[in-house]
Amino acid sequence: MSQSLCDYFKKDIAIAFCLGEKSENQLARDALVKACEQLSLKLNLETLKFPHPLFSISHTQGIACAVSCRSSSGIGVDIEKLGRGVSEAVIKRISNAGDDFSYLENYEHKNLAIWVAKEACFKADLENTGKTLLDFAVRFNDKSSGSAFCGENFFKFYTWVDSNSGLLIALSLSSSKRLRAAE
Repeated sequence: MSQSLCDYFKKDIAIAFCLGEKSENQLARDALVKACEQLSLKLNLETLKFPHPLFSISHTQGIACAVSCRSSSGIGVDIEKLGRGVSEAVIKRISNAGDDFSYLENYEHKNLAIWVAKEACFKADLENTGKTLLDFAVRFNDKSSGSAFCGENFFKFYTWVDSNSGLLIALSLSSSKRLRAAE
């Protein structure tokens, strides 16, 4: 990740992980509580609905991840185990003419990176009702960052491998519609 993104994470975005014997949904809730505590954000789990502009969760195979942020027009996270296979047929089904995966051609986690990037962008879209991953045009700038469009909505995303947990992680931030024209 770029240094500026790391700085932004430290002050405005918190990420937390939980693993254990609980259900993945409970692990995700626990991770979200931890992420909110890092930024001293108030959280009411009883009324929380997704998509949410300040919170996002993901879980896979007994591990959960949550992100919280101080202010956002949408944030999304997705995690997957590195060993999870995403077939070419699945990638073809979720791809559209606006996608650009050329920077991933020799990347060993290409299909998984496409999947988590699209999922994170979907979760960051506060207007995602009725949409599918196919609706998101994803363009990688390199194997760890890029942008996406869905209608009038614009997203930046970042992907990275956490070798300790064996996860591929994607984080997406939605920009306001007005910012899209300036990018």
